[in-house]
Amino acid sequence: MDNRIVTFRAEIQKIETRNTWSRIVVDLQELSPEEMAVVFSLRNKDVNVAIQELPFTEVKFKDIEEPETDAKKTPSQRLRSVLYVEHEQKGSKESFEIYYMNRMDQIIEHLKSKLS
Repeated sequence: MDNRIVTFRAEIQKIETRNTWSRIVVDLQELSPEEMAVVFSLRNKDVNVAIQELPFTEVKFKDIEEPETDAKKTPSQRLRSVLYVEHEQKGSKESFEIYYMNRMDQIIEHLKSKLS
């Protein structure tokens, strides 16, 4: 059993309810590759979820940092953010992680082709 905990800021976008189940759709701030690895490892598994409106009155998990502005982001974080917006605007059916890897491969190959 994986006991790693990932906490992140999110915004609830949609709530659906049916007779036997409910679905909550959230938009997340960008997660680090390590956090994404944990999240992907939990796909299709039963998990515990805690939701609390910000600001937190009690933090039982790790402290949550303020969101980064573009001025604080590294160039690679900025590129990832731009690719995320591109992914959303194109309405891509594939997950962002797959889209990101494919686009990064395209960018790398393009740059390699320019080398002598």
